[in-house]
Amino acid sequence: MPRLISAIPNAVSFIGSEDAHELIQDGTLIAAKMIHNAEQAGKKVVKTPGARRGRSARKVKEVTAGNVAFYTIQKLKCGRRSTGSSTVDIYGSGTQINGTTRLTSLDEAALTASDDDLGEPLLLHDVLSRDEEDPATKAARKMDWDSFMAGLSGREKAIIQFIVEGEPLAKLARKRHLDPSTIRHQKDQLAKSIAEFMGFDILSQIERRPGWKDSLNTTREKFACREERRHL
Repeated sequence: MPRLISAIPNAVSFIGSEDAHELIQDGTLIAAKMIHNAEQAGKKVVKTPGARRGRSARKVKEVTAGNVAFYTIQKLKCGRRSTGSSTVDIYGSGTQINGTTRLTSLDEAALTASDDDLGEPLLLHDVLSRDEEDPATKAARKMDWDSFMAGLSGREKAIIQFIVEGEPLAKLARKRHLDPSTIRHQKDQLAKSIAEFMGFDILSQIERRPGWKDSLNTTREKFACREERRHL
């Protein structure tokens, strides 16, 4: 215990929310398991090696507290914990040491998000709680729309403006001294042009749920089904 208490805070890296006190407790449990396994194998755990016995005999039948403390610290440094040593578990310390995964607080600022409507920075939990598309997709679609609008005539832009504002196209026809059928025909042609430019599946893309939320929704549905089965 004295060796673990003095060495762990200086020799072992803390992963995530771990602290020295927690790792000392974890290391104590690992050391206890090592001592138990040694005793089960017929070995004797001693504070120091016996002075009167040969070196070969000591290696076979004795395990010193110093060796237990040393290998306990080495295990902790490699990311092993008393709860397991998996390197594929996303929450595992070994996985994070290898750089395969990284835990991020939901209170951190979203990297791809700007300020919200009130001027407050968007946090990660704000982004995850929204059903709208990510900012990158919205920005790319806006660039495509601006390119499409740049090639339209003044009348076509006016038709789009009236549709966006919810104004009847008959009002536009009277304003420009045109027959309403002409405006309707140009509206149909404009719809075909938008579909050709943006893609014929543009409406389904807009209504589609963001793909990055599939895993979150799947997990929530799994937990909900599990909770329902408990009450059956």
